[in-house]
Formats: sequence, structure tokens, C-alpha cells
Amino acid sequence: MAELRANPATPGISVDADFFLTRPPMNPTPKTMKLCALVEEVGRQAGVDVRWQGTGGGSDGNFTAAMGVPTVDGLGAMGGGSHSVTEYIEIGELPSRFALLLGVLERIPEAEF
Repeated sequence: MAELRANPATPGISVDADFFLTRPPMNPTPKTMKLCALVEEVGRQAGVDVRWQGTGGGSDGNFTAAMGVPTVDGLGAMGGGSHSVTEYIEIGELPSRFALLLGVLERIPEAEF
């Protein structure tokens, strides 16, 4: 934003913007850890190596987690360059990622959180 303020693309145009973090933290709870264990179990059955990693980002899941709903993030496509012009997904990984997500969704009704 500082670069845009200092060097507007159109002379005479200015930029004034403020950004605030508005997402609560996604802290693990006992219920979330139980969901994580379910994801790991389904991953083993589907041949998917599930590894947990903390990130500094935010998702809509932050809101559900803050309300006490067991929440995990990152079950979608694998790839890189998130939210940039170089963002990509690994097409070859889609079937295993789908199997993981579907397996978890199928097991949610029988899970007790």
C-alpha cells in the first residue's frame, strides 16, 4: 500500500486505505483434536499422508472455531503461491484430496464431538 500511495498509476489519483485483522485465532480444542484424529485416520485409509502445520493466515474457519465448532482448515487442493498471480494446484493430487475430504464428511455423522 505504501508503494501505491507513493507512486499512483494515474497522476492526481490518491489511495488511502486501512486494513485491520478481524479474524479470531483458530486455537485447538479437545473437540478439534478429535476431528484432527478422524482426519488422520481417514488419511491413513485413503493413503494420504496428513501433516498438520500452523500458518499465519486466516479463513472463514476462524469464525466457526471461535464459536466452539470443531474446525480444521486445509483439506482442499494442494499447491502453492496462495492468493497471488502464481497460485497453482497440483492436479495429480486432486483424487487423493477428494478421497480424504469425502471420507471425513462420510464419517462426521457417526463421530461424537
